[in-house]
Amino acid sequence: MPKHTPGPWVWNEDRHKVAQPNGDDVLVGPDWRANARLIAAAPDLLAAAEAAEPHICGQNSARALVIIRAAIARARGEE
Repeated sequence: MPKHTPGPWVWNEDRHKVAQPNGDDVLVGPDWRANARLIAAAPDLLAAAEAAEPHICGQNSARALVIIRAAIARARGEE
């Protein structure tokens, strides 16, 4: 499975595209499917991080781990 284009990524307001700082479009080329999966998973990854943050070392860490693993699987296309 191709890997996603490594960040950082930026929103190019003028072109309405996600791009790398050098201006290359992120969704172009052989990695576009992996990039699209990662972009689609971004809301889940943010939710996982937000859910995990207060519990990562607390008694609810098992629940946080389930959320994190699901988000990682979605980002990798393994859902």
